[in-house]
Amino acid sequence: MQFLFAYPYFTPDYKDKSKNERIPDYRYQLLWIPQLNLPETKTPLSFYTSDVTGKFEINIEGFTENGIPISLTDTFEVQ
Repeated sequence: MQFLFAYPYFTPDYKDKSKNERIPDYRYQLLWIPQLNLPETKTPLSFYTSDVTGKFEINIEGFTENGIPISLTDTFEVQ
């Protein structure tokens, strides 16, 4: 996967739990990748949810290598 950011986007790192355990996370936008190249059909992508509960929507829009537009939408729930 290749990530190209024009500006730094905040993505929390919760691998060291003691570092952030007392800081609440109220993000509604969980991930923003303005340009993402997926080398394979099934490329795993992971991110952390916030402390906000409810339904979230995933939107992926872009173009295939052949210029065909794609648009995918799904939802998941954080409890």
